[in-house]
Amino acid sequence: MDIGKLLYTKIKSPICRETSYFGNLIIIIKDYQNFIKTVKVFNKDFLRIKTDGEFTEFIFFSNLKFKYKRNIPVLNKILKKLPSGIDDVYICKHHIGEIYIFCQLLEEYIKVNKSKNPLLIIPEKRYISLYNMFCPNINKLFVNVNSMKLDRQICNDVTYYKGHRFFIPIPDRFTHLRSLIFENDSRIHFYDYIKNKLNIKSDIDSFRPAFISDKTKEKVHRHAEEIGLNLDKFVIFIPEAVTATELSETFWIKLGNYFASQGYQIYVNTSAKKSASPKENLSEYSNWEEKIPNAILDFTSFDEIYYLAELSKCVIALVNGLVVNFAQINVPRYFIYSNQTKTIGDRMDADLMLNAYRLDYLPGCNKNNLYEINLNEKCEKDIIQYIESTFKELP
Repeated sequence: MDIGKLLYTKIKSPICRETSYFGNLIIIIKDYQNFIKTVKVFNKDFLRIKTDGEFTEFIFFSNLKFKYKRNIPVLNKILKKLPSGIDDVYICKHHIGEIYIFCQLLEEYIKVNKSKNPLLIIPEKRYISLYNMFCPNINKLFVNVNSMKLDRQICNDVTYYKGHRFFIPIPDRFTHLRSLIFENDSRIHFYDYIKNKLNIKSDIDSFRPAFISDKTKEKVHRHAEEIGLNLDKFVIFIPEAVTATELSETFWIKLGNYFASQGYQIYVNTSAKKSASPKENLSEYSNWEEKIPNAILDFTSFDEIYYLAELSKCVIALVNGLVVNFAQINVPRYFIYSNQTKTIGDRMDADLMLNAYRLDYLPGCNKNNLYEINLNEKCEKDIIQYIESTFKELP
């Protein structure tokens, strides 16, 4: 007999966690989708704690005992900086790819909610340029908000709080979407999921192109001169992704040597370049300038890398949130889907990733010279040959 399992067991899914103690004498169930925590004793409900917007309910033995108004510090911080006259507040607490979709759907979402004078809160400084690119006409305000606090304190798509509506769609950070992909329908696409969650019924024919300011363009041209980048003949490599299994260094070096032999410079967008750590503590990408002729390692803002991508002759990237923003640009793009890493709950393999996140499904995606590659179907050597042969055929 396994005494440990008798004393304690845990069953986990993307939307629920069940923990039992002392041979199921006590069971605690956390429902992440409906924001309910249930404590069972002898398999009968003893306590249910339900968070619903501004209120928290404590229910003992299936009878409501008391309900109280929540104090939500993260919203209090926003309210202190809120301009007068604002009725509704919109916050997207997700990452780059989801922000792109959210921004493209925001105007319709505001119409659905009948907001009269809304304000978009940008919760992280690094995303300011991203919101300016895709929401240029929406009133915005940067308020530095800790994402972990947002996760802990906000449990609903809309929260009524101190005279305002706070729209924070998909607070479960897509755990429900992942459960649908794994358990029910592997064909569901994250764009459809977001659109349905925002209750948008109308069809969207095409997304808006990115707005790149003259100031950003001037900055890119000035920076290119400083680092010696020839804007007339270069390609972009994006080898990093936090949530995806990365390709080998050999893959990128071989590919880089091919493009260098064709006279191209290789702009490698890597966080290794922004690190202030000693050289020996940097990632493997930090020495690529020695291994790939004509390689330049750099790291820049979202609007600047977007403009660079528009100027480039080709973008080759391991799929991550950043490349979602490149759906509309008019250059050859090779986007490689790999298995997810363990950093994001239950892992999706490359097949599921391609089904759920493929860019050619998005409204207005520029499908010309867009190549979405499944790493489970092609080995690295075959992908290199595929890129070389198709790129040669491009005008």
